[in-house]
Amino acid sequence: MNPGKYEAWYETARGSWIAGREFGLMMRLLNPPAGASLLDVGCGGRKLPGSVGMDILKLHCVDVVHSFNQVPWPFADHSFDLVFLNHALEHVGDVVAVMNEIHRVLKPGGRAVIQVPYFRCADAYNDPTHTHFFTAGTLDYFVQGSGLSKYGYSKNL
Repeated sequence: MNPGKYEAWYETARGSWIAGREFGLMMRLLNPPAGASLLDVGCGGRKLPGSVGMDILKLHCVDVVHSFNQVPWPFADHSFDLVFLNHALEHVGDVVAVMNEIHRVLKPGGRAVIQVPYFRCADAYNDPTHTHFFTAGTLDYFVQGSGLSKYGYSKNL
């Protein structure tokens, strides 16, 4: 991936508008408490304020250069109160392995906030690096008590 092209998209009118709306909404929804430990996976050139940013590209705000496809991630068990993936999970090779890593690095009672393009959105298919597509219920397989977690995809539930 060419980091210049990736970051340049956010400078376009459409990219800037989308990123601004999504980021503002995410910050209002997340509302992390003061002192919380945050991990922003696949942060690119924009990461959550106060978070540890992990990305495969060495960009200005990336703290840890590491592919989220390579497990285990370079963090101890139960390290973070919040793990955030904003338009990153659709790029992974193995969703189950990444979800297991999210569970592993989250502290007990921690939260994972994941935003992916909805499978009916045209933008879900525009990017040739999207390897997975998601419905409103796809991630329920990884949420304890959802009814779908009984299938045991996550070894950490």
